[in-house]
Amino acid sequence: MSRTLRRSAGFTILELALVLIVVGILAAVFVPMAQVVHENTMNDRDQSSLEVARDALLGYIRVNQGIPCLDASGTQITPDYSVTPPLVCDPTATLDLLGVRSTDARNLTYAYDVNEWLTVDHITNTGPNICQALADIIAQADPTIPPPATPPPLDPQVCDSTNANTGSTACTPTQPHPMAFVLVGRGSDRCLNLENTHASAPNNAVCTTAVASNRTFENPARIHDRTTGAGYYEDMVYEVTPSKLAEELGCPAGGSGGPTFSYCSSGENLVSIINGDSQNKALVIGPNCYLVDARTSGGAGCQPVGSPIAVLDASCTGSVVLSGTVGSLDGGAISDGRTDILCSKIPTTCTSN
Repeated sequence: MSRTLRRSAGFTILELALVLIVVGILAAVFVPMAQVVHENTMNDRDQSSLEVARDALLGYIRVNQGIPCLDASGTQITPDYSVTPPLVCDPTATLDLLGVRSTDARNLTYAYDVNEWLTVDHITNTGPNICQALADIIAQADPTIPPPATPPPLDPQVCDSTNANTGSTACTPTQPHPMAFVLVGRGSDRCLNLENTHASAPNNAVCTTAVASNRTFENPARIHDRTTGAGYYEDMVYEVTPSKLAEELGCPAGGSGGPTFSYCSSGENLVSIINGDSQNKALVIGPNCYLVDARTSGGAGCQPVGSPIAVLDASCTGSVVLSGTVGSLDGGAISDGRTDILCSKIPTTCTSN
């Protein structure tokens, strides 16, 4: 009588070994890919957050004619790096004032530095006004322009080189590159070479190559360079130059022998909208529409005086909140060369500023 042998259920050791080998190969391929995707997602989030923070700062400066710098208690201060420990802007308190994120995707606080002469506290208590101070800073940094009678500070600065740091100190610009303010997201701080740290938000303790209280930041062109051959660097540096801020403010010409801030031709105004509302707005000038997100500022550049201008609620097809012509909506002197529109939070309206 014949018998049929039935194989017992389950896997043999060889089959299990083969499965584990395949799983290991797949893990070796996909785990690094997943890590890269995760890193890129965090980087995109940080970039977006920093852009929002920069725009919010510009909007605040337009309204308050000075750069915010708050200490941990929420009091406006002027930074002082000559004392120990240095008196610096508290990024959390300052960015909380604007209703924007103060930490990155890794929950590290953004570093934040401003030029001392441009803070709300300094301008209010000491002066000069922000346009005069910007002119003096630009003149001081440019050897072709006669220097101001009272030299302003030039820090913070950025390097003029996109090369990596290789020594134990931060780069030293070959010529001054002063910034009005700087925002820095420091990334994961892997420390394969020198990284920026700052007294306002020190690096992680593991980053032994960081330079303490560094006010010279890397060139923004090196955002997230992960090539070790070029020098590993993955801080995000967002800066606004004095010239850029002067343009945003529509500063008039003049100031201690400094450069001319007449960015528009005769018969034109620099047009911008400061949207402090919780809703988006649209700025319409002639056939063109410029969207301005909630709690940010935006501009339409130089526009002919007398051109039709309107602010629409929410979008380019929204209802008209404010209308007039370029120049007529300017609440200040028409000769100041700018047309500013302020959108307040409560009530939801826009008024000339």
